[in-house]
Amino acid sequence: MVPLLRLIVALSRAVVLAAFAVIVGAVAIQIVARSFLPHSPVWTEELTRFALLYLAAAGAGLALRSRDLVDVDIAVAALPPRGRRAMRILACLATLLLAVAMFGPSLDFTAIGTFQTSPTLGWPMSLVHVVTTIAAGSLGLFALAEIAELLLAPHADVPAGTGRD
Repeated sequence: MVPLLRLIVALSRAVVLAAFAVIVGAVAIQIVARSFLPHSPVWTEELTRFALLYLAAAGAGLALRSRDLVDVDIAVAALPPRGRRAMRILACLATLLLAVAMFGPSLDFTAIGTFQTSPTLGWPMSLVHVVTTIAAGSLGLFALAEIAELLLAPHADVPAGTGRD
């Protein structure tokens, strides 16, 4: 794996870990507040939702990379190794095209968020809307990396129905 790809994987994992920690912390605060305080903080639900968006945006690319995204591979699993490889390249090309198509509009969507704030936290919504850019970028980069790896290693086999790390 090239150093840049390793860095992107590490950053994606860090975002997923941080988002998960925020979710756990916010839910713990909500549980304690509901159990022992007269009123529970209203911001924990919003924070949890935002963290879940970041977790999904960064995690989607990692799932593509590890081949753990949900897919219907009954027909693909029946193909010979070269056929599975060709189908994987086609699937990654489709993902790359979708990511490229999403990227520009995601920047516009993020810019719109600068004029809005979240109801309870008061954060600029651009901090939330940027997850669409993160998702498009992550999926696009990991799809491109997968295509390059499959094309540069012509005898690489795509296992039928299994993930990888």
